[in-house]
Amino acid sequence: MKLSAIELDVIGIQEGKWTKMPGGWECCLRSAASKAARSVTDRIQRERRENPELKGAEPTTEEAIEMTIEVLVEACMVDWRGLEEDDGTPIVFSHERAYAILRDERYQLILDAVADKAGTEKTFLKNSDVEKDAGN
Repeated sequence: MKLSAIELDVIGIQEGKWTKMPGGWECCLRSAASKAARSVTDRIQRERRENPELKGAEPTTEEAIEMTIEVLVEACMVDWRGLEEDDGTPIVFSHERAYAILRDERYQLILDAVADKAGTEKTFLKNSDVEKDAGN
């Protein structure tokens, strides 16, 4: 096997890479292993440790989901294209809009896809293109 077949796009990992998502829209994603994602994760964990009300308690399932969403929105999601309102109006990327969509149970597939793609090394292979990573 050639090493180039498994070479990661280190710039894409840190700065973002356009990736096809289920349904045909695209998301520019940083890796969940990027410095930005690690920084947000560290901050969340530090805030939990320093909160006297939590006293070291493990996060509930809902809290864990919210922490995942925070890492995805604040660190992994850079931009998107191809998401539209039902009337065809493009949905412009913003942190506020991303939070609203990822927190909405009706759009669980979007949350799952973003988490999966950001957390998968295959997304960040240097010699892959957007079409190969589609998974559709």
